Amino acid sequence: KEPIIVSVDVQGNYYLNIAANPNQPIDANSLINEVSTKLQQSQQQGSEQQVLVKADQSVDYGKVMQAMV
Repeated sequence: KEPIIVSVDVQGNYYLNIAANPNQPIDANSLINEVSTKLQQSQQQGSEQQVLVKADQSVDYGKVMQAMV
């Protein structure tokens, strides 16, 4: 399975590779909802889903931590 990838750019915008448009920023609430839904679906199917967080080197660490939470 392709992992779920949450990206954070230098401006602190979030992106999600499984979103309808992965090249458009996504707000934090939508990010939480989409990732939660996907994880629940995977769990119901009896499989595990990896979630990865990647960030620009210049991103404030607090924004990265928010994405991880």
